Amino acid sequence: TTGGKITTTDVDPFLLGVQVKADASGVATFDLQHPTGNADVTLTASAAIVVDAKGTFTQSFTLTPSQKIDFNSATSPTEPGYLGVSNALYAGTASNGLGWQGPVSLGDRGAASGTALFRDFVFNLQGAANAGTFVIDLPTGAPHVITVYLGDPATARDRMQIEVADSPTTFAPVSQALTEIRSLKTNSLSFTVTPYANGGTFQTRLRFSDLGGTQNGWSVQGLEYRTLASQTTLMVAPEPNVMGNGTSQTIYMITGGAVGGLVTLTSQFGKVLGTDASALYDGFQVQLDGAGSGSFTIQSPVVAAGTLASAVGLVSVNGSHAATFTQNYTGAKVLYDFGTATSPVASGFTYLSGSQIATAQNGVGFKAVAGEYDRNPTTYPNVNLAGSPINPALYRDAVSGAGSGTFRVLVGAGATDVPVKVYSYDAFSSRGPITVTAEGGAKQTLTPSMTTPAVYDVLGDDLNGDGFLDITVSGNAVWMMNGIEVG
Repeated sequence: TTGGKITTTDVDPFLLGVQVKADASGVATFDLQHPTGNADVTLTASAAIVVDAKGTFTQSFTLTPSQKIDFNSATSPTEPGYLGVSNALYAGTASNGLGWQGPVSLGDRGAASGTALFRDFVFNLQGAANAGTFVIDLPTGAPHVITVYLGDPATARDRMQIEVADSPTTFAPVSQALTEIRSLKTNSLSFTVTPYANGGTFQTRLRFSDLGGTQNGWSVQGLEYRTLASQTTLMVAPEPNVMGNGTSQTIYMITGGAVGGLVTLTSQFGKVLGTDASALYDGFQVQLDGAGSGSFTIQSPVVAAGTLASAVGLVSVNGSHAATFTQNYTGAKVLYDFGTATSPVASGFTYLSGSQIATAQNGVGFKAVAGEYDRNPTTYPNVNLAGSPINPALYRDAVSGAGSGTFRVLVGAGATDVPVKVYSYDAFSSRGPITVTAEGGAKQTLTPSMTTPAVYDVLGDDLNGDGFLDITVSGNAVWMMNGIEVG
Protein backbone atom coordinates (compact mmCIF):
# COMPACT_ATOMS: atom_id res chain seq x y z
CA THR A 1 0.00 0.00 0.00
CA THR A 2 1.11 3.54 -0.69
CA GLY A 3 -0.77 4.90 2.30
CA GLY A 4 -2.67 3.90 5.39
CA LYS A 5 -1.68 0.87 7.41
CA ILE A 6 -2.53 -2.80 6.88
CA THR A 7 -3.53 -4.04 10.32
CA THR A 8 -4.24 -7.69 9.44
CA THR A 9 -1.81 -10.15 11.04
CA ASP A 10 0.97 -11.27 8.71
CA VAL A 11 0.58 -15.06 8.33
CA ASP A 12 4.14 -15.49 7.05
CA PRO A 13 6.60 -12.96 8.48
CA PHE A 14 9.48 -14.59 6.58
CA LEU A 15 8.25 -13.04 3.33
CA LEU A 16 8.37 -9.35 2.49
CA GLY A 17 5.19 -7.34 2.94
CA VAL A 18 2.03 -8.58 4.65
CA GLN A 19 0.75 -12.05 3.78
CA VAL A 20 -2.90 -13.07 4.07
CA LYS A 21 -4.24 -16.57 3.44
CA ALA A 22 -6.93 -17.24 0.84
CA ASP A 23 -9.80 -19.58 1.64
CA ALA A 24 -10.87 -22.59 -0.42
CA SER A 25 -12.56 -20.28 -2.89
CA GLY A 26 -9.40 -18.26 -3.37
CA VAL A 27 -10.78 -15.27 -1.45
CA ALA A 28 -8.59 -13.39 1.05
CA THR A 29 -9.47 -10.35 3.15
CA PHE A 30 -7.41 -7.74 4.94
CA ASP A 31 -7.97 -4.60 7.00
CA LEU A 32 -6.59 -1.19 6.11
CA GLN A 33 -6.41 1.57 8.71
CA HIS A 34 -7.36 4.80 6.99
CA PRO A 35 -4.70 7.47 6.58
CA THR A 36 -5.34 10.86 8.16
CA GLY A 37 -4.81 12.67 4.83
CA ASN A 38 -7.09 12.54 1.80
CA ALA A 39 -4.67 11.30 -0.90
CA ASP A 40 -5.67 8.28 -2.98
CA VAL A 41 -3.98 5.07 -1.87
CA THR A 42 -2.81 2.36 -4.27
CA LEU A 43 -2.91 -1.21 -3.02
CA THR A 44 -1.14 -4.07 -4.77
CA ALA A 45 -1.80 -7.75 -4.06
CA SER A 46 0.21 -10.62 -5.53
CA ALA A 47 0.33 -14.35 -4.93
CA ALA A 48 3.31 -15.45 -2.89
CA ILE A 49 3.94 -18.52 -5.12
CA VAL A 50 2.21 -17.90 -8.47
CA VAL A 51 4.23 -14.98 -9.77
CA ASP A 52 1.78 -13.67 -12.37
CA ALA A 53 -1.22 -13.67 -10.00
CA LYS A 54 -1.44 -10.06 -8.93
CA GLY A 55 -3.79 -7.08 -8.91
CA THR A 56 -3.77 -3.35 -8.20
CA PHE A 57 -6.52 -0.96 -7.28
CA THR A 58 -6.87 2.60 -5.96
CA GLN A 59 -8.79 3.47 -2.82
CA SER A 60 -9.99 7.07 -2.36
CA PHE A 61 -10.26 8.69 1.07
CA THR A 62 -11.86 11.83 2.43
CA LEU A 63 -10.98 13.83 5.52
CA THR A 64 -12.84 12.85 8.67
CA PRO A 65 -15.03 15.41 10.47
CA SER A 66 -14.29 13.80 13.84
CA GLN A 67 -11.29 12.24 15.53
CA LYS A 68 -9.98 11.20 18.95
CA ILE A 69 -6.24 11.75 19.36
CA ASP A 70 -3.86 10.46 22.02
CA PHE A 71 -0.45 12.16 21.93
CA ASN A 72 2.16 9.44 22.44
CA SER A 73 5.87 9.12 22.99
CA ALA A 74 7.82 6.65 20.87
CA THR A 75 7.17 3.82 23.35
CA SER A 76 3.94 4.69 25.19
CA PRO A 77 0.63 2.94 24.41
CA THR A 78 -2.42 4.45 22.73
CA GLU A 79 -5.74 4.74 24.54
CA PRO A 80 -8.25 2.25 23.02
CA GLY A 81 -10.49 3.99 20.49
CA TYR A 82 -8.01 6.81 19.94
CA LEU A 83 -5.55 7.53 17.16
CA GLY A 84 -1.97 7.59 18.39
CA VAL A 85 -0.17 10.76 17.24
CA SER A 86 3.41 11.75 18.04
CA ASN A 87 5.24 15.01 17.39
CA ALA A 88 5.28 14.36 13.63
CA LEU A 89 5.17 17.49 11.50
CA TYR A 90 2.21 18.47 9.35
CA ALA A 91 3.00 17.55 5.75
CA GLY A 92 -0.12 18.69 3.93
CA THR A 93 -3.75 17.76 3.42
CA ALA A 94 -2.97 14.84 1.13
CA SER A 95 -0.04 13.46 3.11
CA ASN A 96 -1.29 13.35 6.69
CA GLY A 97 -3.99 16.00 7.22
CA LEU A 98 -2.86 16.72 10.78
CA GLY A 99 0.37 17.34 12.65
CA TRP A 100 2.62 19.93 14.24
CA GLN A 101 3.90 23.01 12.43
CA GLY A 102 7.17 22.99 14.34
CA PRO A 103 9.19 20.87 16.76
CA VAL A 104 7.63 19.91 20.09
CA SER A 105 8.84 17.49 22.74
CA LEU A 106 7.35 14.20 23.93
CA GLY A 107 6.94 13.03 27.52
CA ASP A 108 5.80 9.83 29.24
CA ARG A 109 5.44 9.44 33.02
CA GLY A 110 5.02 5.66 32.84
CA ALA A 111 2.21 3.19 33.42
CA ALA A 112 1.95 3.93 37.16
CA SER A 113 1.06 7.55 36.52
CA GLY A 114 -2.28 7.06 34.76
CA THR A 115 -4.21 5.77 31.78
CA ALA A 116 -2.75 5.46 28.30
CA LEU A 117 -4.39 8.78 27.43
CA PHE A 118 -3.08 10.75 30.38
CA ARG A 119 0.36 9.25 31.12
CA ASP A 120 2.00 10.79 28.03
CA PHE A 121 1.91 14.15 26.30
CA VAL A 122 3.52 16.64 23.96
CA PHE A 123 5.07 19.68 25.63
CA ASN A 124 7.40 22.61 25.42
CA LEU A 125 8.76 25.36 27.66
CA GLN A 126 7.68 28.95 28.34
CA GLY A 127 7.87 31.77 25.84
CA ALA A 128 6.47 32.60 22.43
CA ALA A 129 9.37 30.83 20.70
CA ASN A 130 8.31 27.56 22.36
CA ALA A 131 4.65 27.68 21.36
CA GLY A 132 3.38 24.61 19.54
CA THR A 133 0.83 24.73 16.71
CA PHE A 134 -1.24 21.68 15.83
CA VAL A 135 -2.93 21.63 12.40
CA ILE A 136 -6.19 19.82 11.63
CA ASP A 137 -7.59 19.56 8.10
CA LEU A 138 -11.37 19.17 7.92
CA PRO A 139 -13.85 18.36 5.15
CA THR A 140 -16.33 21.07 6.08
CA GLY A 141 -16.37 24.63 7.34
CA ALA A 142 -19.21 23.90 9.76
CA PRO A 143 -18.54 24.78 13.42
CA HIS A 144 -16.64 22.08 15.31
CA VAL A 145 -16.33 21.32 19.02
CA ILE A 146 -12.75 20.70 20.12
CA THR A 147 -11.96 19.12 23.48
CA VAL A 148 -8.37 19.40 24.66
CA TYR A 149 -6.82 17.44 27.53
CA LEU A 150 -4.09 19.55 29.13
CA GLY A 151 -1.84 18.38 31.92
CA ASP A 152 1.06 16.35 33.21
CA PRO A 153 0.40 13.65 35.83
CA ALA A 154 3.67 14.45 37.59
CA THR A 155 3.70 18.27 37.51
CA ALA A 156 1.10 20.98 38.00
CA ARG A 157 0.95 23.51 35.18
CA ASP A 158 -0.04 27.17 35.27
CA ARG A 159 -0.60 30.02 32.84
CA MET A 160 -1.13 27.84 29.78
CA GLN A 161 -2.94 29.34 26.82
CA ILE A 162 -4.81 28.03 23.76
CA GLU A 163 -5.22 30.20 20.68
CA VAL A 164 -7.20 29.24 17.60
CA ALA A 165 -6.40 30.41 14.06
CA ASP A 166 -9.29 32.39 12.63
CA SER A 167 -7.53 32.75 9.27
CA PRO A 168 -4.48 31.23 7.56
CA THR A 169 -2.27 33.85 9.24
CA THR A 170 -3.84 35.08 12.50
CA PHE A 171 -4.59 33.64 15.94
CA ALA A 172 -6.80 34.74 18.81
CA PRO A 173 -7.64 33.31 22.25
CA VAL A 174 -11.03 31.62 21.98
CA SER A 175 -12.18 33.15 25.25
CA GLN A 176 -10.83 34.34 28.58
CA ALA A 177 -11.36 30.79 29.84
CA LEU A 178 -8.59 29.60 27.51
CA THR A 179 -5.92 31.86 28.95
CA GLU A 180 -4.27 31.46 32.33
CA ILE A 181 -5.16 27.75 32.21
CA ARG A 182 -4.03 25.71 35.19
CA SER A 183 -3.90 21.96 35.58
CA LEU A 184 -3.31 19.99 38.77
CA LYS A 185 -4.41 16.75 37.13
CA THR A 186 -5.96 16.86 33.64
CA ASN A 187 -7.88 19.94 32.60
CA SER A 188 -10.53 18.99 30.01
CA LEU A 189 -11.59 22.07 28.05
CA SER A 190 -14.18 22.15 25.25
CA PHE A 191 -14.74 25.08 22.89
CA THR A 192 -16.25 25.76 19.47
CA VAL A 193 -14.27 26.83 16.41
CA THR A 194 -15.20 27.67 12.84
CA PRO A 195 -12.65 26.28 10.34
CA TYR A 196 -11.33 28.60 7.64
CA ALA A 197 -11.09 27.71 3.93
CA ASN A 198 -7.87 26.00 2.88
CA GLY A 199 -7.91 25.31 -0.84
CA GLY A 200 -10.62 22.77 -1.52
CA THR A 201 -10.92 21.78 2.14
CA PHE A 202 -10.97 23.55 5.51
CA GLN A 203 -8.52 23.86 8.37
CA THR A 204 -8.13 24.87 11.98
CA ARG A 205 -4.92 25.39 13.91
CA LEU A 206 -4.46 25.31 17.69
CA ARG A 207 -1.50 27.14 19.23
CA PHE A 208 -0.42 26.08 22.72
CA SER A 209 1.88 28.24 24.83
CA ASP A 210 2.95 29.07 28.38
CA LEU A 211 2.69 32.69 29.53
CA GLY A 212 5.22 32.31 32.36
CA GLY A 213 4.77 31.47 36.02
CA THR A 214 6.25 29.04 38.48
CA GLN A 215 5.45 25.86 36.51
CA ASN A 216 7.51 26.05 33.35
CA GLY A 217 5.87 24.88 30.15
CA TRP A 218 2.66 23.67 28.52
CA SER A 219 1.60 20.05 28.00
CA VAL A 220 -1.20 18.47 25.96
CA GLN A 221 -2.20 14.84 26.50
CA GLY A 222 -4.79 14.50 23.76
CA LEU A 223 -7.68 16.10 21.97
CA GLU A 224 -10.96 15.28 20.26
CA TYR A 225 -12.94 17.09 17.60
CA ARG A 226 -16.43 16.67 16.18
CA THR A 227 -19.00 18.82 14.39
CA LEU A 228 -21.08 21.01 16.67
CA ALA A 229 -24.19 19.50 15.09
CA SER A 230 -23.16 16.07 16.37
CA GLN A 231 -22.83 17.25 19.98
CA THR A 232 -25.81 16.08 22.05
CA THR A 233 -27.63 18.60 24.27
CA LEU A 234 -27.98 17.62 27.92
CA MET A 235 -31.39 18.30 29.47
CA VAL A 236 -31.22 20.53 32.55
CA ALA A 237 -33.15 23.66 33.51
CA PRO A 238 -32.87 26.61 35.92
CA GLU A 239 -35.09 27.02 38.96
CA PRO A 240 -37.32 30.10 39.38
CA ASN A 241 -37.11 32.50 42.31
CA VAL A 242 -33.88 31.39 43.99
CA MET A 243 -32.95 33.81 46.75
CA GLY A 244 -29.42 35.15 46.83
CA ASN A 245 -29.08 34.63 50.57
CA GLY A 246 -25.89 32.57 50.65
CA THR A 247 -27.66 29.53 52.10
CA SER A 248 -30.32 28.29 49.64
CA GLN A 249 -29.38 24.96 48.05
CA THR A 250 -30.88 24.07 44.69
CA ILE A 251 -30.80 20.54 43.25
CA TYR A 252 -30.70 20.22 39.44
CA MET A 253 -31.43 17.06 37.45
CA ILE A 254 -29.50 16.08 34.31
CA THR A 255 -30.94 13.75 31.66
CA GLY A 256 -29.98 12.79 28.13
CA GLY A 257 -26.30 12.17 28.85
CA ALA A 258 -23.97 9.32 27.94
CA VAL A 259 -24.48 6.11 29.88
CA GLY A 260 -22.09 6.17 32.84
CA GLY A 261 -20.54 9.40 31.55
CA LEU A 262 -18.69 12.13 33.41
CA VAL A 263 -19.86 15.73 33.10
CA THR A 264 -17.74 18.72 34.13
CA LEU A 265 -19.79 21.38 35.90
CA THR A 266 -19.03 25.10 36.17
CA SER A 267 -21.09 27.80 37.85
CA GLN A 268 -20.29 31.49 37.39
CA PHE A 269 -21.63 32.33 40.85
CA GLY A 270 -22.58 30.22 43.83
CA LYS A 271 -20.89 27.17 45.31
CA VAL A 272 -21.12 23.67 43.84
CA LEU A 273 -21.78 21.23 46.70
CA GLY A 274 -20.97 17.56 46.94
CA THR A 275 -18.02 15.37 46.03
CA ASP A 276 -16.07 15.49 42.78
CA ALA A 277 -16.84 12.22 40.97
CA SER A 278 -13.42 11.83 39.33
CA ALA A 279 -9.85 12.16 40.55
CA LEU A 280 -8.55 12.20 36.97
CA TYR A 281 -9.80 15.65 35.95
CA ASP A 282 -9.49 19.17 37.28
CA GLY A 283 -12.70 20.91 38.28
CA PHE A 284 -15.91 19.29 39.48
CA GLN A 285 -17.33 16.22 37.72
CA VAL A 286 -20.82 14.73 38.00
CA GLN A 287 -21.18 10.98 37.47
CA LEU A 288 -24.11 9.93 35.28
CA ASP A 289 -25.88 6.62 35.84
CA GLY A 290 -26.85 3.78 33.52
CA ALA A 291 -29.64 5.91 32.07
CA GLY A 292 -27.39 8.89 31.37
CA SER A 293 -28.93 10.84 34.27
CA GLY A 294 -27.48 12.59 37.30
CA SER A 295 -27.86 15.53 39.64
CA PHE A 296 -25.90 18.34 41.25
CA THR A 297 -26.47 21.00 43.91
CA ILE A 298 -25.50 24.68 43.94
CA GLN A 299 -25.61 26.86 47.03
CA SER A 300 -26.64 30.41 46.22
CA PRO A 301 -24.24 33.31 46.72
CA VAL A 302 -25.09 36.40 48.75
CA VAL A 303 -26.74 39.02 46.53
CA ALA A 304 -27.53 42.37 48.14
CA ALA A 305 -29.63 44.03 45.44
CA GLY A 306 -31.20 43.45 42.04
CA THR A 307 -31.13 40.16 40.17
CA LEU A 308 -27.84 38.42 39.49
CA ALA A 309 -27.59 36.18 36.40
CA SER A 310 -25.24 33.23 36.82
CA ALA A 311 -24.10 31.14 33.83
CA VAL A 312 -24.02 27.40 34.53
CA GLY A 313 -22.20 25.14 32.10
CA LEU A 314 -22.09 21.37 31.72
CA VAL A 315 -19.94 19.46 29.24
CA SER A 316 -18.97 15.82 29.16
CA VAL A 317 -15.24 15.35 29.68
CA ASN A 318 -14.87 14.25 26.04
CA GLY A 319 -17.06 17.05 24.66
CA SER A 320 -19.79 14.78 23.29
CA HIS A 321 -22.63 16.27 25.39
CA ALA A 322 -23.15 19.80 26.67
CA ALA A 323 -25.63 22.29 28.04
CA THR A 324 -25.71 25.83 29.37
CA PHE A 325 -28.37 27.74 31.26
CA THR A 326 -28.73 30.89 33.32
CA GLN A 327 -29.77 30.78 36.96
CA ASN A 328 -31.09 34.05 38.36
CA TYR A 329 -30.59 34.94 42.02
CA THR A 330 -32.88 37.51 43.63
CA GLY A 331 -31.09 40.01 45.87
CA ALA A 332 -32.19 41.31 49.26
CA LYS A 333 -30.75 43.87 51.67
CA VAL A 334 -27.85 42.61 53.79
CA LEU A 335 -26.73 43.84 57.23
CA TYR A 336 -23.35 42.73 58.60
CA ASP A 337 -21.84 43.31 62.04
CA PHE A 338 -18.05 43.07 62.05
CA GLY A 339 -15.81 42.12 64.94
CA THR A 340 -14.30 39.08 66.57
CA ALA A 341 -15.81 35.62 66.58
CA THR A 342 -16.74 35.99 70.27
CA SER A 343 -18.05 39.56 70.38
CA PRO A 344 -21.83 40.14 70.39
CA VAL A 345 -23.83 40.64 67.18
CA ALA A 346 -26.27 43.52 66.88
CA SER A 347 -29.95 42.67 66.54
CA GLY A 348 -30.99 42.26 62.91
CA PHE A 349 -27.39 41.94 61.73
CA THR A 350 -25.32 38.90 60.72
CA TYR A 351 -21.73 38.41 61.83
CA LEU A 352 -19.09 38.48 59.08
CA SER A 353 -15.43 37.76 59.76
CA GLY A 354 -12.75 40.11 58.50
CA SER A 355 -10.91 37.05 57.21
CA GLN A 356 -13.64 36.16 54.70
CA ILE A 357 -12.46 36.95 51.19
CA ALA A 358 -15.20 37.74 48.70
CA THR A 359 -15.44 35.17 45.88
CA ALA A 360 -17.89 34.37 43.11
CA GLN A 361 -18.89 31.37 45.23
CA ASN A 362 -19.82 33.12 48.51
CA GLY A 363 -20.70 36.55 47.09
CA VAL A 364 -19.55 38.62 50.06
CA GLY A 365 -16.41 39.48 52.01
CA PHE A 366 -13.27 41.58 51.73
CA LYS A 367 -10.67 42.01 49.01
CA ALA A 368 -7.95 41.32 51.58
CA VAL A 369 -8.04 40.02 55.14
CA ALA A 370 -8.99 42.77 57.62
CA GLY A 371 -8.00 42.98 61.28
CA GLU A 372 -10.62 42.66 64.02
CA TYR A 373 -11.03 44.13 67.48
CA ASP A 374 -13.53 44.14 70.36
CA ARG A 375 -13.69 47.06 72.84
CA ASN A 376 -15.28 45.47 75.89
CA PRO A 377 -17.45 48.07 77.72
CA THR A 378 -15.83 47.09 81.03
CA THR A 379 -12.61 48.59 79.75
CA TYR A 380 -14.11 51.12 77.31
CA PRO A 381 -17.23 52.55 78.98
CA ASN A 382 -17.76 55.02 76.14
CA VAL A 383 -19.47 52.18 74.32
CA ASN A 384 -22.35 52.42 76.82
CA LEU A 385 -22.66 56.21 77.01
CA ALA A 386 -26.14 57.07 78.25
CA GLY A 387 -28.31 59.11 75.95
CA SER A 388 -26.13 58.51 72.90
CA PRO A 389 -27.19 56.72 69.72
CA ILE A 390 -24.49 54.15 70.26
CA ASN A 391 -25.55 50.50 69.94
CA PRO A 392 -23.05 48.60 72.12
CA ALA A 393 -23.35 45.31 70.24
CA LEU A 394 -22.70 47.07 66.91
CA TYR A 395 -20.11 49.66 67.96
CA ARG A 396 -17.91 47.82 70.46
CA ASP A 397 -16.28 45.72 67.73
CA ALA A 398 -15.07 46.33 64.19
CA VAL A 399 -12.78 45.41 61.36
CA SER A 400 -9.85 47.74 60.76
CA GLY A 401 -6.48 48.16 59.14
CA ALA A 402 -3.87 50.57 57.91
CA GLY A 403 -4.59 52.79 54.94
CA SER A 404 -7.76 51.39 53.42
CA GLY A 405 -9.87 48.25 53.18
CA THR A 406 -12.47 47.15 50.65
CA PHE A 407 -15.69 45.26 51.31
CA ARG A 408 -17.38 43.55 48.35
CA VAL A 409 -20.84 42.09 47.81
CA LEU A 410 -22.64 40.78 44.74
CA VAL A 411 -25.46 42.79 43.20
CA GLY A 412 -27.16 42.53 39.84
CA ALA A 413 -24.48 43.03 37.19
CA GLY A 414 -24.45 46.71 36.21
CA ALA A 415 -26.73 47.69 39.11
CA THR A 416 -26.94 51.42 39.88
CA ASP A 417 -27.88 53.56 42.88
CA VAL A 418 -27.53 50.74 45.40
CA PRO A 419 -27.95 52.20 48.94
CA VAL A 420 -24.98 51.70 51.25
CA LYS A 421 -24.83 52.57 54.97
CA VAL A 422 -21.53 52.26 56.84
CA TYR A 423 -20.98 52.54 60.62
CA SER A 424 -17.59 53.71 61.91
CA TYR A 425 -16.60 54.22 65.56
CA ASP A 426 -13.83 53.29 67.99
CA ALA A 427 -14.22 53.80 71.74
CA PHE A 428 -10.43 53.58 72.09
CA SER A 429 -9.55 56.64 70.02
CA SER A 430 -10.81 59.36 67.70
CA ARG A 431 -9.12 58.16 64.56
CA GLY A 432 -9.53 61.31 62.50
CA PRO A 433 -11.37 61.65 59.19
CA ILE A 434 -12.66 58.39 57.69
CA THR A 435 -13.78 58.30 54.05
CA VAL A 436 -16.23 55.83 52.55
CA THR A 437 -16.12 55.47 48.76
CA ALA A 438 -18.62 53.33 46.87
CA GLU A 439 -17.87 51.93 43.43
CA GLY A 440 -19.20 54.39 40.91
CA GLY A 441 -17.64 57.43 42.61
CA ALA A 442 -19.94 58.30 45.52
CA LYS A 443 -17.79 59.45 48.47
CA GLN A 444 -18.41 60.74 51.98
CA THR A 445 -15.89 61.85 54.63
CA LEU A 446 -16.79 62.14 58.32
CA THR A 447 -14.86 62.24 61.60
CA PRO A 448 -16.11 59.80 64.24
CA SER A 449 -15.32 60.80 67.83
CA MET A 450 -14.92 58.67 70.96
CA THR A 451 -18.47 59.59 71.94
CA THR A 452 -20.28 59.78 68.63
CA PRO A 453 -20.11 57.31 65.74
CA ALA A 454 -20.07 58.30 62.10
CA VAL A 455 -22.85 56.94 59.90
CA TYR A 456 -22.31 57.14 56.16
CA ASP A 457 -25.00 57.02 53.48
CA VAL A 458 -23.84 56.69 49.88
CA LEU A 459 -25.09 55.17 46.62
CA GLY A 460 -23.02 52.66 44.66
CA ASP A 461 -22.92 51.41 41.07
CA ASP A 462 -21.45 48.20 39.67
CA LEU A 463 -19.40 50.31 37.30
CA ASN A 464 -17.32 47.52 35.71
CA GLY A 465 -20.23 45.10 35.35
CA ASP A 466 -18.53 42.23 37.22
CA GLY A 467 -21.50 41.80 39.57
CA PHE A 468 -19.58 42.99 42.63
CA LEU A 469 -20.18 46.31 44.37
CA ASP A 470 -16.98 47.54 46.07
CA ILE A 471 -17.08 49.79 49.14
CA THR A 472 -13.72 51.16 50.27
CA VAL A 473 -13.12 52.63 53.74
CA SER A 474 -9.95 54.68 54.20
CA GLY A 475 -8.30 56.79 56.89
CA ASN A 476 -5.22 58.94 57.32
CA ALA A 477 -3.52 56.15 59.23
CA VAL A 478 -6.18 53.64 60.33
CA TRP A 479 -9.63 52.80 59.00
CA MET A 480 -12.38 50.98 60.91
CA MET A 481 -15.88 49.74 60.13
CA ASN A 482 -18.30 48.38 62.72
CA GLY A 483 -21.03 47.34 60.35
CA ILE A 484 -22.55 47.82 56.93
CA GLU A 485 -25.94 47.71 55.23
CA VAL A 486 -26.22 47.24 51.47
CA GLY A 487 -29.45 47.24 49.46
